[in-house]
Amino acid sequence: MVTCDASAHGIGAVLSQSVPGGGGSGAERVVAYASRALTPAERNYSQIHKEALAIVFAVKKYHQYLYGRQFVLRTDHKPLVSIFGPRSGIPNMTASRLQRWALILSAYDFKIEYVSSENNTADALSRLIAAYKAEGEREEDSPEQTYLHFAADAFLLDYNDVRKETKRDPLLSRVLRYIREGWPTNNEIKELQPFFNRRNELYTELDCIMWGHRVVVPYKLQASVLQELHETHMGIVKTKSVARSYVWWPGVDEAVERQCAACATCAQVADAPRAHQTRSWPWPNKPWSRIHLDFLGPMGGVKYLVIVDACSKWVEAIKMKSTTASQVIYKLRDLFSRYGIPKQIVSDNGPPFSSEELAFL
Repeated sequence: MVTCDASAHGIGAVLSQSVPGGGGSGAERVVAYASRALTPAERNYSQIHKEALAIVFAVKKYHQYLYGRQFVLRTDHKPLVSIFGPRSGIPNMTASRLQRWALILSAYDFKIEYVSSENNTADALSRLIAAYKAEGEREEDSPEQTYLHFAADAFLLDYNDVRKETKRDPLLSRVLRYIREGWPTNNEIKELQPFFNRRNELYTELDCIMWGHRVVVPYKLQASVLQELHETHMGIVKTKSVARSYVWWPGVDEAVERQCAACATCAQVADAPRAHQTRSWPWPNKPWSRIHLDFLGPMGGVKYLVIVDACSKWVEAIKMKSTTASQVIYKLRDLFSRYGIPKQIVSDNGPPFSSEELAFL
């Protein structure tokens, strides 16, 4: 069994084994203790990264005991049980540091378990360190950087500005503190909920908050980032795709949509709306309730008024001397006197059919 723990200044590990008999069945006996202080760069890690660092430190320290055999790995940080567990893959948005550590641990055969802090035997080793200084540490060690400058260069952002505004932002400053000191068990602040939902995937680089490969942009810098995203007028879909590759803040997709929707240039180059799908007329429930009419011809110098019943498909072709509204009214009155008055008449709204005379028929 390997038990690990991390504090703000150090990490500790205990290697033990189960010994049958003696003090009872399955009693544990300590084989070795190990601990070390964190370097200045490691002290800036988020709490989840410090706990993961303790696991990697312990596995490397006791490699000769653990490699090639099954063992139990214990931690008092619950998210790591699911992240490093053998049955679940590491989330895509997790920091690259955790991804590398997960790859290191994949070479070992272990079962990871959660143990409460009260029962964590490595807790004292991570805290009771005489001097908060790791052996052989170099003061010039700088924090690890992976995606921060990659995203900052794309939007001409100075990471110093991002760091300064992150500390000034009332919401992000609280998130920054939670990342380093640990998140609460639940959240009641509505604005903090998007960060709370991603708490196991957030980390820091040079005091800037990162979510996977994206930089979390403070409120005061969001307008300049939106302007940079929208500068090329790529449209809503492509602009959101670019934004998802570099930056994030709660509501970034909606902000991009509003920016593009209010732009006249984007409206001019946008695709035309999709044509409405053609629909057939509904089938009438009885004959002569809806009729369709139009002129046919001239055929042999004569025009005909053609009427079709939508239900029975009965066709009436009436020879017309002229196509004036008065002649159409005369013929329709004769037709309605024989078959009755329909509920609906459908035409192409030609001059005779849209005239005021026919409207009073």
